[in-house]
Amino acid sequence: MSPNPRHISLLIGLAAVTLLLLVRIFSIQILDGRYKSDADRQATVRETIYPTRGVIFDRNGEILVGNKVAYDILVSPRDVQPFDTLALATVLNVTPDFIRGKLLEFERRKSSIGFQSVVMMRTVPAETYMRFDEVKYRFPGFRGQVRGIRDYPVNAGGNLLGYVSEVNKAYIERHEGEYEQGDYAGMTGIEAAREKELRGEKGYHIYLRNVRNQIEQPYKDGAEDKEAVPGKDVTTTIDAALQQYGQELMNNKVGSIVAIEPSTGEILALVSSPGIDVS
Repeated sequence: MSPNPRHISLLIGLAAVTLLLLVRIFSIQILDGRYKSDADRQATVRETIYPTRGVIFDRNGEILVGNKVAYDILVSPRDVQPFDTLALATVLNVTPDFIRGKLLEFERRKSSIGFQSVVMMRTVPAETYMRFDEVKYRFPGFRGQVRGIRDYPVNAGGNLLGYVSEVNKAYIERHEGEYEQGDYAGMTGIEAAREKELRGEKGYHIYLRNVRNQIEQPYKDGAEDKEAVPGKDVTTTIDAALQQYGQELMNNKVGSIVAIEPSTGEILALVSSPGIDVS
């Protein structure tokens, strides 16, 4: 019996409708979900939380390298609104041209900066930071940041301890996926050798933006925020008193001193002069 042409047309129509429904379901569940994800990213801003770097101790528990508080002034270029440049310059104890120059620099980098904040002034005096904190509401787009920097309570020598510095593009490329612009890392000495232990893990807070691109409130009430994990402390074989004595002996001289524990081979002091000043 030959198929009825009407039945064939009906089956083809049903198949076409079914296919359209499947395409629509895919669009709603997959594509719209992607669009929503993109919209969420555009409507939020991530604020990085830097961890406290681990402390470096000598063999007897004395601190060789610790941490102290530093204050920075940051700016989110896309959030900046017309403001009194002279007033902000007076608060920060800089010239209006300094602020204009920084904003022009950030304007040129706007595409790479996006909605993130960048540092305009590093390590400002505490009194300057407090003065700014009282009036920051007058300068949308500008905010303060409190972070830890290294502190050296004893003269143990920069060549041994090393130093911490902001990473550059080449460093970021060498450590793919580990660092980004604005991060700090140990560059030499113990700071570099024990970097992975000392650095800790960064955290972040995610905030929602309103229609004027202003930060409004925590995203999902902070449910997707991540707290920073402090770096691990490191204990060395160095004897702080012996190291300091070696530093004094080599003051204004050229050469090196190495003191070793004969029974274990542990290095008790390592002095090289001239050295670097990490303070």
